Amino acid sequence: MTPLHAPIDYTGAIEVLAIIAHELRNPLAAIQFAARSLKADDLDATRIEQVRTLIDRQVQQVFRITNDLLDVTRVSTGKFALRKERVDLATVVLNAMDSCRATIDAGGLTAILQLPSSTVYVEVDPALMAQVVVNLLDNSVKYSERGGEIVISVDRGPSEATIRVCDQGIGIAADAMPHLFELFVRGDCAQSKARGGMGIGLNVVKRIVQLHEGTVEAYSAGPGCGSAFTVRVPC
Repeated sequence: MTPLHAPIDYTGAIEVLAIIAHELRNPLAAIQFAARSLKADDLDATRIEQVRTLIDRQVQQVFRITNDLLDVTRVSTGKFALRKERVDLATVVLNAMDSCRATIDAGGLTAILQLPSSTVYVEVDPALMAQVVVNLLDNSVKYSERGGEIVISVDRGPSEATIRVCDQGIGIAADAMPHLFELFVRGDCAQSKARGGMGIGLNVVKRIVQLHEGTVEAYSAGPGCGSAFTVRVPC
């Protein structure tokens, strides 16, 4: 007799696939529109350049989504190999800011870097730690209004180094705070949904920081009050 099994609940997997499909649909639709535009007979050099820019921007978005999915897969399966070395934490942060410069400028934001008077040396994987800062900066850009500021600071305590990313963005509701670093969790407000994001970046941040035996925490006084993310790693 065939044993009876409880029906498998695919609800969670379906929701994840729906999020991914939604995030991919928008850039792919834009690329399709651009490709069809190239078939027009009256294209001039200006219009061709506009279409080329549109395609390039949307392809970059698809790459970002794909890379986010690959990152969370590698972290979840333990396939991120740490290559620790003694580095200046300020250099790691500066490299991350350089990677985000175009995104910050496109968002009409100002990035302010605050460094300590002495060098802060840490034993970290510089590439992965830079990715932590990139993800936090990307999050701040995504939820900040044009004209705002993002402050990135580096500091050192007796036994740990600190990276803090503060913004003047839309803030975080109190009921969302406990779930902020969970996978595929996104803000519930319409404004945050309109700005996209699959709820992967902060989860990757948490996992990478934990690989370095560090901690990450978020703070916000509430909607409209901005947010602050603090990463701590052992010195």
